[in-house]
Formats: sequence, structure tokens, C-alpha cells
Amino acid sequence: MDAATSVPNVKELVRIPALIALVVTLARLVGELGGGPAMLFNKEPGGAGSLVGIVWLVPIFGIYFALKLTRSGHAPQSAGKVIGFSLMALLAAAAIAFLVVTLTGDPSVSVSLGGVVVQQLEIGVAAIVALLILCRVWVPFFQTMLRYAFAVALRFRFSCPCVDCNVGHHDRRLGYPL
Repeated sequence: MDAATSVPNVKELVRIPALIALVVTLARLVGELGGGPAMLFNKEPGGAGSLVGIVWLVPIFGIYFALKLTRSGHAPQSAGKVIGFSLMALLAAAAIAFLVVTLTGDPSVSVSLGGVVVQQLEIGVAAIVALLILCRVWVPFFQTMLRYAFAVALRFRFSCPCVDCNVGHHDRRLGYPL
């Protein structure tokens, strides 16, 4: 079976990046609970702008996955089309965020339960719209990023015992029902 018709081993591709995300999560948890500097370990809901966080890994591993898939014969048919659709997905997510801010009238949507729900719904809807835009452009990349997202989402289960102790971890303050 040649590379053009084979399916990439997504599990193998995602394993190390998911472990790195877990290590970053542990470092973040230790830093927050140990009272580390807010610039590195912000305890505010969502951990806004913290330098130690998994959100920074998404573009890094996105590029990593793209290069690995391309080198293994799973390149997109058109790089321009992928870039164009990626920009469209980014604009759609930004438009959804703008709509939420416009409807709520609060650019920093409060941390009240209602604010958290609106924030999470906005993120969820924006992500779904972006995924729907991107999923047909480069299927192996879409599958890889989706698998990575699910692997990283398991980090919430891992940090559950600490978060349930109500010790001030940023995910606890967001009201995640862990």
C-alpha cells in the first residue's frame, strides 16, 4: 500500500505531543498550587495569558503534524486551499466571538456561572464552525488534530483530584464539573 492510499498512524503521531501536553499541565498545576508568578501560572479563570499552558502548544504541534503528514505522503492537494480555508475558519471564529461580545455587552464576559456558560458556548460553537470549515480540506490533518484534542482533553480527568480539592487551580474557577 503506497503513502497516497494508506492511512497515517494517527495514534503514533499524537502520542508524544499528548505526553508533552500532560507534562506542561503538570508543570502548570504545580506552579499554580505553589504560588508561582502570575506571568507563568495565572490562576485567573482560563489562565489568561500564562506562559506555561497548553494553548501555546496547538500551533506548534499543528505545524509539527502538518510536516510529519506531508513527509509521510499525506500532503494536502493544495497548500493554498488549506491556508485559505484556515483563514476563513479563523475569521468565522473571530466573528462568533465578536457576536457574543456584542450580544452580552461585556468584552471580558464575567466569571459568573452565566458568563462561564456563554464563554464556553462561544468557544464550542467557534471550534465546531472552524472544524466544519477545515475538515474537508485536509482529512488526515483534521483527524490528527482531532485525536490530539481528545488526548489533551483527558488532562482534565488527570487534574481532577487536585481541582476537586478547591485549591485555586484555574480550571476549578471556571466551574468545570469534573
